[in-house]
Amino acid sequence: MMSPFRHPHIAAILFGLLATQVSALTVQVLPDRMHVKPGQAVCLRIAASEKAAIDCVVVNRVHHETARFRGETDDAGQCQFTFSPTEEFGYEVNVVATAGEAKAHASDVFACSRNPWQTATSYCGDSLRFFDESPADSPPNATLKAYADNWVQIARESYAPVTEVLSVTPCPFSSMVPPTENYISGQGATVYKDSVKGLRYLIAQLHDNGLYAVVYANGAVSGVAGTEYARKHPEQLCFNPDGSIAGGLNTQTLRLMQQFYRDYPQSLHDEELMRALVCADPAGLHLAPINFTNLKTAEHGAKELIKAREFFGFDGVRFDGHYSLRNYGDPLAPVASVLDITGHPLITPEADQFSARNMQRVIQMIREKHPDYLFGFNTGDFVSDQAVESQETRIIAPGNYVLDETAKHVDQATEARNRWVDYAREMAVEADRARKLDAMLFAGWTVNRNEEFFKFIKAFTWAAGARYVVHPAFQTVEEYRKQTPWVRQYNQFAYRYSRYLINDKLKRIPAATVDRTVRVTAERPVFFRDFVQKLDDADESCLVVNLVNSPVEDRACASPTTPPPATQVKVELADVKLRGQTVFVLNPEAEKQRQEVAIKVEGSKTSVVAPTFDHWCILIISVEKGGN
Repeated sequence: MMSPFRHPHIAAILFGLLATQVSALTVQVLPDRMHVKPGQAVCLRIAASEKAAIDCVVVNRVHHETARFRGETDDAGQCQFTFSPTEEFGYEVNVVATAGEAKAHASDVFACSRNPWQTATSYCGDSLRFFDESPADSPPNATLKAYADNWVQIARESYAPVTEVLSVTPCPFSSMVPPTENYISGQGATVYKDSVKGLRYLIAQLHDNGLYAVVYANGAVSGVAGTEYARKHPEQLCFNPDGSIAGGLNTQTLRLMQQFYRDYPQSLHDEELMRALVCADPAGLHLAPINFTNLKTAEHGAKELIKAREFFGFDGVRFDGHYSLRNYGDPLAPVASVLDITGHPLITPEADQFSARNMQRVIQMIREKHPDYLFGFNTGDFVSDQAVESQETRIIAPGNYVLDETAKHVDQATEARNRWVDYAREMAVEADRARKLDAMLFAGWTVNRNEEFFKFIKAFTWAAGARYVVHPAFQTVEEYRKQTPWVRQYNQFAYRYSRYLINDKLKRIPAATVDRTVRVTAERPVFFRDFVQKLDDADESCLVVNLVNSPVEDRACASPTTPPPATQVKVELADVKLRGQTVFVLNPEAEKQRQEVAIKVEGSKTSVVAPTFDHWCILIISVEKGGN
């Protein structure tokens, strides 16, 4: 087995990003997995610049020591320790290396939960978009390998334990295994170059670095495989009132794709064909939706997902439009009326029962073979579509996640949540609804915004109890580190303190109660009303008060103005039974992210002044169990 310190991604992180130098001695630490299940072992890999004594301490969610290891590195400056956490949520590992009079420090975080969705505070995805004509038994070519290696490192360094491989199949629904080693992927007219070898290499590297990979899938057909499926099974399509196929199939792209496979491998070098294939189609996606009143259709999709798992090694699937009659294809653009092949309407009150039945069957079939398979669902606007609540309740099995993709439009003037106050309120409602279903809410897919926008959107979303997704461009690791150093800082913070952000044990305090019991005064407005929650479990009882500095602009915009810091923010609580005389303040942008602040008690009122913060901080106030 390869030494962990010779692994290219681990070596790059260990000897690059995490080093802290004191005198001539340096030390780095890296958990071999970002996420573990309770009782599963994580290996803490340590590397020092010379032989040194090592003191390694693992602290739990409240910084209590939960494990300690002492030892010595070998002559190469390497050693490792194994730890099996039993508590859920974030852990921090701190290392002190000593060599003579010199000392060096390093730290990193990992998380523990039933599955990675439950502690994931970020999530990323992209497509490979490269062919590889080298022999099947050889390593991937340099271009593809560099792209995949950068992908893995950026995911690891941004604390995104799950990565989605977008549009990897020749057809989003009907065929999940490509017919050739190099193939055309994408949906409809969105076409990418892809490689079986490259995708397998990427997934293997993700797994070697303790990361998970999910595959993109859709409830529609397109391309060569999809058109062939539609030809054989017209009864499983949806139709417009004029008798045409709903959505349509792009026959121009189909002709080109047929030529690609017919002439393969010579077609790889047909420059005119490849230019025509990868050219963006201004008409957009061409997807033919499926009639999911037929259970065999859903079962076919489940079988294809099982094939993809066994062929590529995927850990799960994210449905961008699951096997639903109500919102086929893109959930952001539902269609009011489609018909079956006999002309009968498909969008009916009975649609929910078919949709729920379909996904329950898909989940059952896949988890019979792969019990740990991850499921995600893109539901569009999760809170406003009350019509689908009954099906969602039955579809979303415990431990799955839902994605509100409409959040990416928050900075557009036509978006209903364009004001920050509306976004904050609705995101809190969505997060609570997801928790009731034992699901995890993600929001986003936002790209091409500035740093201030990302900091605010992450703060508002995480404070509400959801996760925010940024779709990173997988540039070189060096560019990523230079352009977005704050991303790692924010994501590491949220991953470490996920217990107080995305815990299903958190219960939001109703706004009316907050109005009576919580008062916040500051030099400029601070958002808090929708972000006050109570955590009460066997280990801890506390109030979690999120404070978000008010953006300069009332409405969200792609390039918001940097606000003045929030200073002299005083939080007063009425009729609170305290446990202890200090408050923990968590701040992702502070040099010391966790600080203790004294409480002032006057009669029935308790008050605390938060340290100055730029965008967002959290007050953790210990209270008596069963108290207010």
